[in-house]
Amino acid sequence: MTNFSLVKNKKELVTTVFSDIHLGHPLNRTGDIINRFKECWDKYKIDNTDILVIAGDIFHKLVDLDNRDTLLIIEWVYWVMKKCQDNHITLRVLKGTPSHDWNQNRLFSCFKDKFDIDYKYIEDIEIEYMTRFDINVLYIPDEARENEEKTWLDVQDLMRDKQLNAVDYAFMHGQFEFQLPKNLLHLHHHDHRKYESIVSKLCCIGHVHVHSHKGKIVAQGSFDRQSHGEESDKGFVQIYESPNKVKWYFRVNENARKYITCDIVDCNAQESFEKIKKLCDTLPEFSCVRLLVTLTNSLWSNTDSLLQYYPTFRFTTKLIEKNKIETKIDESIHQLESIKTIELTKDNIERELFEWMKKNKQDFKDFVFASECLRTCM
Repeated sequence: MTNFSLVKNKKELVTTVFSDIHLGHPLNRTGDIINRFKECWDKYKIDNTDILVIAGDIFHKLVDLDNRDTLLIIEWVYWVMKKCQDNHITLRVLKGTPSHDWNQNRLFSCFKDKFDIDYKYIEDIEIEYMTRFDINVLYIPDEARENEEKTWLDVQDLMRDKQLNAVDYAFMHGQFEFQLPKNLLHLHHHDHRKYESIVSKLCCIGHVHVHSHKGKIVAQGSFDRQSHGEESDKGFVQIYESPNKVKWYFRVNENARKYITCDIVDCNAQESFEKIKKLCDTLPEFSCVRLLVTLTNSLWSNTDSLLQYYPTFRFTTKLIEKNKIETKIDESIHQLESIKTIELTKDNIERELFEWMKKNKQDFKDFVFASECLRTCM
């Protein structure tokens, strides 16, 4: 039973969960991501949270000391830890995907002696009993074992060792099968049914960048957009537990960088520009616009011409699939085949010309002149 006597508002235990922030991303400026993080902190009143969990992939890649983002990241880590100290927030940081985080999340540990906070860095499967709130929490970092079955067996062993039938919460970095399309189910994934069976309240998981949920499982998705194909809302999750219920909210990072696709396959040069301009005029600075084009469109190899109008934007192109082009060609051929044709001869040409001019309301004087020209030629 959760102890509400030590939560801030004495009524609800508030937990805030971020993941997949990806500082140091080559396309998204680290300073912008940090500013949006701070904006969300204020907007959604994270000062009032009791537990802050950053569930992996804080970093996008290994960041060298001479990288211009390094100082920004160090200052941000210091800022988060000071916020946690000033507002009595319990902080838990999970190890993320090795190829992203490279254990750089341990940067938080470098400051732990500077602040008086309840902080822990999680780099292995662990079940923690939080005395302050009287809850049991399961943590599973990414790639904690060689496969998901071994992970599950070790979780069961921990549950037996601690004589637990269930934990209150689980925070993970990885993926469940329901998050994957059918053609990617061969990838490593956890079985959501197993973890729902041992979590009494909520399981939050990072790694897949698209926000989703199923039963007791919530995938918060990435905090900001990293690429095209992620045009849905980005943000994080806040959990509110009261004595009678647990509710959660997906908090939207409204200023997340825009990645928008513009289809100009059927447009000529002028139409393409007008369509792109109409779209870009509605977007903020530093947006990313992907153009769907064919090889016949001049923008296929010359997106730089757009930068004189939108210098902070990033434009890329993508050729449509070959079968789509073939489909359009087949449709055109079909239309041509359906056109009624007339064989013109010296016996019918004047009659057909007269009928055409009559139908199109042409001047009869022109018909007389045209007829004379035809008789001369034939």
